Amino acid sequence: MAGVVRGLARYFNGGGAPRNAVAALHDAVRAAAAADGGLSVAGSPACEAVLAAMAAVDAADLGVGPGAWCAAEARSGRRCDVWHVPVAESPDYSICVFLLGPGARIPAHDHPGMTVLSKILQGSLDVASFDILADNGDGTFAAAARRRTVAAPRFSELYAARDNVHEFVAGPEGACVLDVLSPPYDAAGGRDCHYVRVVRADGAAAVLELYPDGAEPDFTCLSAPYGGLDPS
Repeated sequence: MAGVVRGLARYFNGGGAPRNAVAALHDAVRAAAAADGGLSVAGSPACEAVLAAMAAVDAADLGVGPGAWCAAEARSGRRCDVWHVPVAESPDYSICVFLLGPGARIPAHDHPGMTVLSKILQGSLDVASFDILADNGDGTFAAAARRRTVAAPRFSELYAARDNVHEFVAGPEGACVLDVLSPPYDAAGGRDCHYVRVVRADGAAAVLELYPDGAEPDFTCLSAPYGGLDPS
């Protein structure tokens, strides 16, 4: 924890206000990723330091305005409902923003061995999340399901053994989401993204199945350039 505190200290002036909230977040994530256990334990000092730094970041800090997905489309000349904006990346973590148009969906997918901390910056999301309970031996998995709606400025947290599979559907006004992933996806390191579908659902009980090729059909996510405060 001392490393987290030391890392954050250089971003604060005498009055306690951050000079650059995005750089302060990056420093908190960098320090947390290097700490024992990283961000793997919910409620740990490292997780709390990162969540506190995320709380200080707003959409304007990240260069995101109303209708940001429309702006991404206009800049690229391509039509897409979901955009990924990289903010800072390393082998140990990734900080990024997702822009979703009204009703846009990121289908159910997993995060092997990962922690994902999310802050809703604008709009709202309907979130379905699943804990994998058992391999049924027939290509399906028993899971515990939870469904909730989160709206700005609420947080959502995902850990290796809690809510590790999730699906997002944006509300009628769309959504902008700040994500911290640690460690990030790495196919070569065994942390590839796998898309799943819900075979059956009955209240909190669900059965999930991997798509045969690991990718959900008819889903496209394009990259857009970052235009916010300097994260370095």
